[in-house]
Amino acid sequence: MRFMKRFGDKFLYGYFIRFFLVGGAALSCSLAGFYLLVDQAGISYLSATALLFFVVNFFSFILNKYFTFRTESIHLPREMRRYYAIMASSFVLNLISMFLLVDVFGVWYIAASVITAFLMMWYNFCWSYFWGFGKGI
Repeated sequence: MRFMKRFGDKFLYGYFIRFFLVGGAALSCSLAGFYLLVDQAGISYLSATALLFFVVNFFSFILNKYFTFRTESIHLPREMRRYYAIMASSFVLNLISMFLLVDVFGVWYIAASVITAFLMMWYNFCWSYFWGFGKGI
């Protein structure tokens, strides 16, 4: 019970809200990138997913470090390693989700990207909060 209260207090102070805002900005950039890469440049949706995942996550790391979790610069190397470990596992789950939604279930790739983003939101937040940026209880 004490764990949930402490987590709830910190949750209400805005970590998740800021994480959600950064994620929303990243999702917007990803969707615009999808349109440009897939519809305009003719790149496959899986290749576009891979490229955008790495580019957008670099900017997300910076925003999460300094805006969401507000950690000190001295921790940057450790946090970056941890962040990219989280993102690597998230990347695999992202590709699997995109493949299943688009190729198996026939969902439009833009809708599949939005669905995948919402599915991954809690996974990424919890790992980032409790381990990646060391804010965990």
